[in-house]
Amino acid sequence: MTDAPSRPGGSASGARRWGPLAVWVTVLLVATSWPSPRLPDVQGGDKVVHALLYGVLAFLAWRAATPPGAIGSTGRLGRIVLVLAAASAFGWADEWHQQFIPGRSRDTADWQADTAGALLGVLLAAASATLHRPETT
Repeated sequence: MTDAPSRPGGSASGARRWGPLAVWVTVLLVATSWPSPRLPDVQGGDKVVHALLYGVLAFLAWRAATPPGAIGSTGRLGRIVLVLAAASAFGWADEWHQQFIPGRSRDTADWQADTAGALLGVLLAAASATLHRPETT
């Protein structure tokens, strides 16, 4: 056993960054592939759920796509756009796939809620990274 820290680009670091995202994507795919879900009928409630689920997705995607030490503003806007585009595309693909699941349907409003949630999630992640930037002296 060694006390040496793992290398920033090492597999342990990669698993810590990408593992939670992979688990969340799996949870989303399983949940949205469930036929005829019995959910409470609260007007607009499903849109809030979509936004929350995709907000978490984008937050985890930002965390995975941001290498250790890359907290500065270099490339931040591009990474925000990339994460938002990827999460939105995933939401669209998931809505498309749901039309083939019994008791489910494709809904543009759900995809819009997914994208809005992803935007909030990636902005929260980017702001959080800025707030938690190590002090340089």
